[in-house]
Amino acid sequence: MRASRSPLTVVGLALGAAVCTTLAHTTPRRVARADELKTMESSAAVTRNEGCARCHAVQWREWTGSLHQRSHDDETYRASLAGEPRAFCDACHGPLASAPRGGALGIGCTGCHALPADHERRPSQGAAPAQVSAPAKFGVRCEPCHEFRFPRGSELMQHTVREHRASAFASTSCVDCHMPITGKGAERHHRHDASASRDPALLRRSLLASARLLGPGSLEVTLKTRGVGHAMPTGDMFRRLVVRAEALDGANEVVSRAERVLARRFELRPDGPREIGDDRPSGAAGAEVVVGLDLGEVAPNARVRWRVDYERVVNGFKSPATVAASLTLAGGEVR
Repeated sequence: MRASRSPLTVVGLALGAAVCTTLAHTTPRRVARADELKTMESSAAVTRNEGCARCHAVQWREWTGSLHQRSHDDETYRASLAGEPRAFCDACHGPLASAPRGGALGIGCTGCHALPADHERRPSQGAAPAQVSAPAKFGVRCEPCHEFRFPRGSELMQHTVREHRASAFASTSCVDCHMPITGKGAERHHRHDASASRDPALLRRSLLASARLLGPGSLEVTLKTRGVGHAMPTGDMFRRLVVRAEALDGANEVVSRAERVLARRFELRPDGPREIGDDRPSGAAGAEVVVGLDLGEVAPNARVRWRVDYERVVNGFKSPATVAASLTLAGGEVR
């Protein structure tokens, strides 16, 4: 006897066949990948950033060539990134780098300014172009890229904002020093070249250094920050001070040398880097660092030359680190 199908079963089979037939003749819609969505969002942001120049030409010119604008294409950054490529780094150095022209913008306008959706509309249409969030007041806008942890572990890779809060300038905002007000009347604004670690004059003004001989071959160098609201230098392990000295004989020949590096020091552990030392001059009121250098046995009348160099290195974990650039901040001769 042949089994009969219930009406419900027949309907179910018919619907299943219809669905299979439809799927067989329909091209499925491809869902965009996360990286594609990021590129599309970045492309829109690039266009918006470039549009800022139309109404803010002076600020745009100041920003062009600044550390913020060059943050992604800077040679030192590219060299460091090549040694340890991480998307983590581009989150600050090139947030729009996934889009065409995005890398050249580095940290653009929207990286610091929170703009309303209708910001680009003319004032006569109801939007007030000047109404953007106050930039960088007391680190609010600066902190995400100047105080953050290593990709692995709990240690802070940079803690500039924390240093600022403990400094003699805790009541002074970041922009008051790094983006001082310029211009008059309607042209009055914060400078957008963000003067900082590539400004030789600023770096030299930021450090007071003196030296004295304690005895033949024994030199003491004292360092203090001046007008600085954080450690000197601030930032991560890629910046440091090096105190150097050399003893010279009567024929002006170098007979001995000594040096000491002042920086944050880390130990690599399975759970991530751990800071084990920090001997940089801080921005706290009255703080100083005293460096002793032993030049060995030298003649009692030997001259000693000394200097303090500011260095940027490519990889702070390697010893010796590769020096990318060096600037002498202070120096002299004692005897």
